[in-house]
Amino acid sequence: MTTTTLKVPKYVTAPDAKISGHAMQALVMSIMFDEIIKPFMVEVLSRHGHDSIDINVEEWYSLQMYLELMKLLREKSTDTLVLVSIGVKVIEAAILPPEIDSIAKGMQMLMDTHHLNLRNIPDYDRYRDLVIDDRKVTVVEQTCFPHDIMYGYIYGLANRFKPAGSTLLVQRFYLDPEDPDADGATYEITW
Repeated sequence: MTTTTLKVPKYVTAPDAKISGHAMQALVMSIMFDEIIKPFMVEVLSRHGHDSIDINVEEWYSLQMYLELMKLLREKSTDTLVLVSIGVKVIEAAILPPEIDSIAKGMQMLMDTHHLNLRNIPDYDRYRDLVIDDRKVTVVEQTCFPHDIMYGYIYGLANRFKPAGSTLLVQRFYLDPEDPDADGATYEITW
């Protein structure tokens, strides 16, 4: 019997899915906030009934709203590093499980980290097929988040916990190279 894996498209989630204020705070912390992110953030938040861009880290925000902002940033920004930068900043702002002390442990705990910062996400929004070798980790990411955010997130997590003096390489391979936003990607992290 053959099993098929459900494709998980980018930028779409359950209507009641939420993202933590801690993770939202990464937008404001981004080095490109004032010049690139802020105008789009004002537009999207106001469309969703928020009259301020002040993020309360104790609140939970619409994940679909967040994804709309990410899509707008990708479509309108001339700087391709905006989303990668946000992903890296998520690692600095998000709640991480205290057990993470290495790249391998960080990658093992991706789903735990995912669930600390998100609520009401579908079961198919996930990480899978984790393989840990001596100095290499491979994981399949199938989440609603844009590829560049995910690259920044995985790079940021790996960089934070890489051994001193090691060189980090994070490679991404789309699950659907013909239409990358139709599904996730495989990540190979070596150090």
